[in-house]
Amino acid sequence: RLLGEKLSASRVLYAEYDDENGLARIFNGWLAPGAQSFPPVLRFEDFEGDVLNDLRQGRAVRVDDVGRLGAESGYAAIANVGVQALLSPALLVDGKLKFNLSIHQHEPRRWSDDEVALVQDVSERLWAEVVRARAEQALRDSEEKYRSIFESIDEG
Repeated sequence: RLLGEKLSASRVLYAEYDDENGLARIFNGWLAPGAQSFPPVLRFEDFEGDVLNDLRQGRAVRVDDVGRLGAESGYAAIANVGVQALLSPALLVDGKLKFNLSIHQHEPRRWSDDEVALVQDVSERLWAEVVRARAEQALRDSEEKYRSIFESIDEG
């Protein structure tokens, strides 16, 4: 929410990429009042082109006006879901696209270098938090599993 408000964005979301299945799972982080939610799953084949290529190379996607790029650029699918300006740094893990944070605007806008740096920093911190939270949940699940095993042994 804070990032979306700071950047006067329409939508903030993050995606986790599943190369094996050719999918990106989308999590809406924040929507401005009146903004549409984003589809929860995207197929890579629908977004092949410049956007996905840049993300796979670890490059930030920074588009000020999607409409100026033309349908053949691979951005048509982005425009079809109400995105006119896009800022999306990628995060590679072991050389593979795993995660990205995207800031969307429903109208064209110019992204500053400071905004790109801010979103990159937030993206890296958010991914670290996701990894930490998942590790903690896995530990809790493991502890619960072993606790139930030992309780059943004590009762037997």
